[in-house]
Amino acid sequence: MLQVLLIGAVGARFCLAGYLALRAAFGPALWPLCIVEPVLFWICLPSAVLLLAALARKKRIAALTHAFILAVWLATFGHVLVPPAERPPRSPAAEPGGRAPELSVLTFNVGAGLASYAELVALLRRESTDLVLIQELTADQARALAGDLLDLYPHRDLHGLGIEGLGALSKFPLLDQELFRIFAKRPYQRVVLDVRGEATTVFNVHPGLSRLLVGPWSPNAQEFERLGEAAAQNTPALIVGDFNATENMNLCRSLERFGLRDAFRESGRGLGLTFPVPGKYHGLPLPAFVRIDFVWHTQAFESREARVLPDAGSDHYPLRVTLERTR
Repeated sequence: MLQVLLIGAVGARFCLAGYLALRAAFGPALWPLCIVEPVLFWICLPSAVLLLAALARKKRIAALTHAFILAVWLATFGHVLVPPAERPPRSPAAEPGGRAPELSVLTFNVGAGLASYAELVALLRRESTDLVLIQELTADQARALAGDLLDLYPHRDLHGLGIEGLGALSKFPLLDQELFRIFAKRPYQRVVLDVRGEATTVFNVHPGLSRLLVGPWSPNAQEFERLGEAAAQNTPALIVGDFNATENMNLCRSLERFGLRDAFRESGRGLGLTFPVPGKYHGLPLPAFVRIDFVWHTQAFESREARVLPDAGSDHYPLRVTLERTR
């Protein structure tokens, strides 16, 4: 039995190193191997301990293999070990009263009714952000919100479609709004806000998980290319929502190619894990192990603060971000 375990461990080590070498050459979209991308952060971590063990036992090949795995991990995820850089003091006089222009954003996948309406309203009143983006908004929640919270969010665009549902609540006027599809079945939401006299484009997104299974036949990567290009051309802009993808996957990397930045990576602390809430995903007692809820912004903004909020009833944790408009 021990021999079988050792052979399995060696095989797993070389398989992981081989995948990482292929990934370096072809990117994180190499199907079907890319199904490991959501957990890549975790499956590389044991190499930190195994490298020391291989060095102690003078196993040169094993040590080199684990060193390579660990080097790729550090290159991909090493930023989580480094606290965000200290930001300079907020610039004065950009707004009346000497405050810098800020935009606070809350994104929350409400789990198609898993978060009760009372929990949702309590969260929105407590946080009182300038903009709220909701995914998996149900018809009942959309109808209730249509006549509620008007004192806090007089401007809204709500589409209660369940799993495909999307909604935006804003303190700023909406200049334009649409629910649109590109290739895939799931829609995207676009709203244009009048933020202190400046048009700001926001895309609310919730792509499906099918791309992990069908790989190159999924349209999501091409769709995010289009969204990234649209955001770059209409800056200031945001792409916000439940990506069903981690930061190392091709959807996020496509946004990086258009100069967009991940607000949590820029100013958040720790791992920022947003899914799942223990016991909420089909009742499974899984701990939160992935960060799949994001606020991506164009160069017109800097992220001042990004933090994951406590459980608000859904299988996702809400994410709150404060952005500062740069000049």
